[in-house]
Amino acid sequence: MLTFLLIFHIAMGTIGIISGFCVIAIKKGSALHKRIGRVFFITMFFMGLSGCLVAWVKHIPLSMLNGGLVCYLVLTALMAMRRNTATLSN
Repeated sequence: MLTFLLIFHIAMGTIGIISGFCVIAIKKGSALHKRIGRVFFITMFFMGLSGCLVAWVKHIPLSMLNGGLVCYLVLTALMAMRRNTATLSN
């Protein structure tokens, strides 16, 4: 199980980095930008979650905290983005 979690964690991190660079390169507000931004959000969230699980299995408390922090930061960024979008449309 640990091997699967590590492979999943690395895959999510790799896809997250690639999609992050793509989002930066694409015009902000376009449909493609939004679609790749969703990919970035999902991969970063699951990378943080799988990092928490790997740290829990290996008994590394600080890394569990780091994975939780990644999840928190990604979720709050999503909330901030959705709030700005809702206020801008009014």
